[in-house]
Order: sequence, then C-alpha cells, then structure tokens
Amino acid sequence: MTKDTWSTRARTAALAIVMAASVYPGGDVRAGITYDEATSGDLSGDKATPTPLTFADGSNVIKGTTTRNEFDLIAVTIPSALRLNAVFLDAMVGNLAFIAVQSGTVWTENLGADITTAENLLGWAHFGPRNNTLGTDVLDDMGAGAGAIGFAVPLAAGDYTFLIQQTGGSLVTYEFRFEVSPVPEPATFGTLAAGLLVIGTALRRRTTRRR
Repeated sequence: MTKDTWSTRARTAALAIVMAASVYPGGDVRAGITYDEATSGDLSGDKATPTPLTFADGSNVIKGTTTRNEFDLIAVTIPSALRLNAVFLDAMVGNLAFIAVQSGTVWTENLGADITTAENLLGWAHFGPRNNTLGTDVLDDMGAGAGAIGFAVPLAAGDYTFLIQQTGGSLVTYEFRFEVSPVPEPATFGTLAAGLLVIGTALRRRTTRRR
C-alpha cells in the first residue's frame, strides 16, 4: 500500500469515527436546560401539579432548596429518542436529604416522613455529604432503592416525577445535573467499529512493510 493510499484510508476512517462520536453518548458536550429557584421561582410542592420541565440533550441542571414541610416536585419529560444516563449531585449545603422518582406527571405517594410504602416508588435514595454521595451519580442508587419498583440505568424516554425533600429542620441547598443523551442507533456502533478496523489494518500493514 502506498503512503498516499494509507493516508486516504486513515483519513476516511478517522472521519467515520468523528461522525460516530458526535452522536454517541459522551461524544461531545451539549447544553441542556437550567432551572434555578433563585431566578426561576420556587419549585412546586403540590403533588397534583409538579413543576413541568422538558429535558434537552445534554446537561440539565436543577438548583433548589428544601427544608421540613417544604417539598420540591418536578415533572420531567425525557423526549423520544433520548435517555437519562446519570444524575450527579454537583453541590449541596446540608448533611443528608432524600430524592425519589415515580412514573407519570403527578406524585401519588405521600410526602415527608409519611412516605411509608416504597413499593409505590420507581426508585429512591438519600444524598449528601453524610453518605458520601456529593459529587457522585445517584441515579443508579435510586434504581436500587430498597423496596422500590426499581429500574435499570439509563432511564428511557417518558414522563417522570421527582421529589426532593429534607424531613429534618435544617435548610438544604442542592444542585443536580441530569445527563441526557440520544439513544445510539445500531449503525453508529457499526461505523465506529469499521473505522477502527480500517485504521488498525492499515497500521499493521504499514508496520510489516517497514521490517
């Protein structure tokens, strides 16, 4: 293989990999939405009318505060062809709080310390410095919440209602980052694999001919 032929094939394969990475989850960084109670208003505490938010492809940030008898309820829509990959607790003031999720756009379980039937929850978890979850992804913890229905990560497109609360007396501030990305198409993986194969083959042939 001539040097020019090898270079052409390598460039073509590299372009295929770049194109595949552009749609593969994590291949690039895209901005989602941001909801900050300080500027966007208080999140709803009404079980029948949670604050509606439609997540976008990328990092969707929710910043808020909660304390005893003040509940934050968010009805999240993950559009078709997208999925929720992670929920990172990026910042928090306070020791420990609670996050839970149900399917649908309303909250049907009790609130606060009156939540006694985890079987009605899709998932739940405690979060905060006390259990070393600050800076970590809590979505998988929620999916494994004891007694809950449970789910596997990533969370598929659909409507979900999240509850964030603190049943103690101290004020808690939090910042969650919901990472959303497109569901990869099978062809994406094929393109990526084909590109890597072309480059690998070309490199082996080039190395062999130099010996």
